[in-house]
Amino acid sequence: MQAHLDEDSRSFKEELSTMSALISASVSDFTFEQLLGSGSSCIAFQVLYKGTTPELYSSGPAASLSKKMVMKVVPNCENTGETLLRRKYMECITLSVIPHHPNVIHPLGAIAIPRLPENFVAAIPKERSPCREMALNPSVAILFPLCGITLLKFLSALAPANIVDVTLNVFKQALEAVHHIESHSVVHRDIQESSILVDPETRKVTIIGFEEAQRCPDTNLECMVSHATLPWGTLSTMPPELDTLRHTLKGGGSAMFSYSKCDSFALALTFYNALLPPDHKFIGTRRNLYMHGFTTETLLTSFPLAPPPSESQRATQRIIVDVLVAMMHPDKASRMSALDAIATLRFLLE
Repeated sequence: MQAHLDEDSRSFKEELSTMSALISASVSDFTFEQLLGSGSSCIAFQVLYKGTTPELYSSGPAASLSKKMVMKVVPNCENTGETLLRRKYMECITLSVIPHHPNVIHPLGAIAIPRLPENFVAAIPKERSPCREMALNPSVAILFPLCGITLLKFLSALAPANIVDVTLNVFKQALEAVHHIESHSVVHRDIQESSILVDPETRKVTIIGFEEAQRCPDTNLECMVSHATLPWGTLSTMPPELDTLRHTLKGGGSAMFSYSKCDSFALALTFYNALLPPDHKFIGTRRNLYMHGFTTETLLTSFPLAPPPSESQRATQRIIVDVLVAMMHPDKASRMSALDAIATLRFLLE
């Protein structure tokens, strides 16, 4: 797949322009609020927009947004390296080929940044020196809507009487987003608790975090891979077949691999873990479960969910867990897809 991308001679900035034209706002139109995250390839700030650029208040995804938004800073291409940027900032490139969906993050626009204000740079911990260097040498900032809180925080705040019904609604939204992404030959490759955001007021789900995303040449999500081109953002949610292939290719070589149902696996694993009480932990133990096999009964016995108050809610919880188990099947051929999971759960919402 990397070779497939490298065949495209367009520069990163040209790719970025296909995602969203540079808008006329400047960094001075934004007030720093907090640092959201800083990693080896990404610096994200929560900002308050105080300008009047029409593009940020036009019809479409930006129409209902408040002035709070997320600013992701992209370092200068000349100093960082084109190849690194094309891999690390697939979020920008990939989103340009995914049609708008209410449960998938879409950028509001991008602005040129010759330099960041001092208070932005000062918010980055001094021990994160590579991030500070990126902040001192910015190129472009991509603006995203501020979509809510993480799945775990959202579910933890729910009253026990509401958790089953709300989880069902939220889970279905996430499934529809994953199916939409896959149906356009894209694999997310980093579905985890922090990449699933929920608006506490509207309960709308948004899938974010496409830095590790990959476009595939065909609708079966199949492409040629090597050990170097098989990244998975969160190893604890990696499907077993991908884990096996990574070890097989560690010594070299390449193979054809289909990412079909990989994001579905990670989504199911993430949701079950988010539903667990604080003193339990499912993520990180999947290898042991696969060695012995598991069913809904063994999963609930080893990692019990809090029982809902009513009989009807207990029945709904059981169906949800049945679907999660089917989506985490170790055999990909037997694994339930996101589309089949949506069909299974649909009658519960009617």
